[in-house]
Amino acid sequence: MHCLSFDELLEDSASLPAVPKAAAHAHWSVLQRLVLEVTERLASDRGYEQLVGFRPADLFPDSHYYHALLMAEVLDGSKYDLLASTLPWLYHTLRSQGVPYDYLRIEHALWKDAIGRVLEREHARPITAVYDWMLARHEQIVALAEHWNDPSARDPGPYPDRVQALLAALLAADHKSVMSICRDLEASGVGLPELLQQLIYPVMTQVGLLWEDGKISVADEHQSTAIVNRVLAALYCSQSFPETDRGRALVSASVNEFHEMGAWMLATCLELDGWDVTYLGANVPTSALLLKAEQEQPELIAISVTMPFNLRPARNAIAALCKRLPQARILVGGQVFQRVPSLGATMGADACLSSCLEAVTWANRLPNRHTDALYRDP
Repeated sequence: MHCLSFDELLEDSASLPAVPKAAAHAHWSVLQRLVLEVTERLASDRGYEQLVGFRPADLFPDSHYYHALLMAEVLDGSKYDLLASTLPWLYHTLRSQGVPYDYLRIEHALWKDAIGRVLEREHARPITAVYDWMLARHEQIVALAEHWNDPSARDPGPYPDRVQALLAALLAADHKSVMSICRDLEASGVGLPELLQQLIYPVMTQVGLLWEDGKISVADEHQSTAIVNRVLAALYCSQSFPETDRGRALVSASVNEFHEMGAWMLATCLELDGWDVTYLGANVPTSALLLKAEQEQPELIAISVTMPFNLRPARNAIAALCKRLPQARILVGGQVFQRVPSLGATMGADACLSSCLEAVTWANRLPNRHTDALYRDP
């Protein structure tokens, strides 16, 4: 068997036929039913429990829903680059958490079967063809997962030694050393925005990769995040914020998005640049985001998305914001767009940017916003 490279898998996925809009809509309309069917099948069959060593339905109801959301995003517009980019990462991450590769093959077969039984044949056929491709490429995806090196993971930036020192301090839960490393970098003349982008972001990326590789536990990952949050709060409170009034900004993570570090970093960088920022944090319901935006009437709204299954609700939120606040400029960013850059153009935002520093530079050009709008349809 010829082992496909990651680029070859992407190229291979592009040969899949497009899924008609009617089929994608039909899939979305029965999403909850499909999730229930797959979950019940796994819960009722002792063979699956023996395969993985525990009752799958006790662990995977949420993951089934996230799979369905991911596939809905893939099918809507036939985003096969998203599918091919996500599968090796997903296989690698789940295997590192103790899930056998065979479980994923069996689960995908169950999804195909459920779709064939629930949807009308004309709608089911193009979708089950995607699952046939996934099943046929299972061993190829396993091979990629075994040697997975996330292409979206950035290099350590200009301070590789400090990144490694900070990573070691975080894993040792050494709060004092974490603070000392950050303070020393500040004392050398590096401002907090650069520290966030060039030190904190690379080290938190490394923490995430260690969890994906199964080298640290979820508790270790959360502890590292908590330490960073405490240290950054101290650094934030020691800043001198400018009097400049560049405008009002609203920054939030998308609904169901619990990764908020990027959104917090952007909010802080905008504040330090003179913006009046309202920061909403993680998992903000769309209705609450809309209400706050209408109350605040910001010139800039930024939304962070990390996980691919959160793209659809984020896109819906952006569409609603564009309708209710047409004067506001909307920025989107997050890890998912670094893994699949083409997704940025599908979100309906004015720009999709990969760093806080780039975002601040872009925001400062907003007086020319009509010529700077990058993605939103006229």
